[in-house]
Amino acid sequence: MLESIAHASDLTKSLFLLVVGVTGVYTTLALFYLMIKILMRAFKDHDA
Repeated sequence: MLESIAHASDLTKSLFLLVVGVTGVYTTLALFYLMIKILMRAFKDHDA
């Protein structure tokens, strides 16, 4: 797969890089969201 991208046009390479970058950003955001939700549940204030 990577070899076919290496020989592709510049437009195809840039679109592939765009998709990989956006996927990485949203994956990171989802992981932070899940970590915050887990930590909020773990350290919930029971006095309120």
